Amino acid sequence: MPAPIDVRTDYTPDQLRTYADDLTDRAHARRVRALAAILEGHTRTDAAKIGGMERQTLRDWVHRFNAEGPAGLKSLRSPGRPRKLSPAQQDELAALVAKGPNPLADGVRRWRLADLVRLIRARFGVEHDEVSVGRIMNRLGYTYNGVEWRPGESPSSSGIDTPSSEEPREASSYPGSPRDMSQILNC
Repeated sequence: MPAPIDVRTDYTPDQLRTYADDLTDRAHARRVRALAAILEGHTRTDAAKIGGMERQTLRDWVHRFNAEGPAGLKSLRSPGRPRKLSPAQQDELAALVAKGPNPLADGVRRWRLADLVRLIRARFGVEHDEVSVGRIMNRLGYTYNGVEWRPGESPSSSGIDTPSSEEPREASSYPGSPRDMSQILNC
């Protein structure tokens, strides 16, 4: 059986418990308490139970604690998958959209999502679907008003009338309404 790993002793168990009490991340606090149990003399198995983990996992956290101290026991977030378009490519795309399409070269008079998908594939060699391109455009500060992409403008402020902006018509002004029928029947 391999020898247990030594734990750094520049922290007392009481200091670690006080540190754990102030933490809002419960997983981080459990790990700190498990290390405090080791420093008190508990077995690694008992300390792992206190921390809610296996002995091997506790061993990994001991290595991190020795290297980084109590702050090293934090849960690290994964950075996630990097974006397919680099910031420089996104800036170039924004400039192309702001300039507008060239009807002769691009074959379109206004940018639609399908056109932007084709443009991104041809210019940058990156595959995106229309939904993703719409998200990219929104992230770049563009909104689509039903006709064209505009920087930072909502569809309601673009001056285009929508059915919800019309005043409701009187019921009697519709053809075939009861009032019209009464006039026809001379009642």
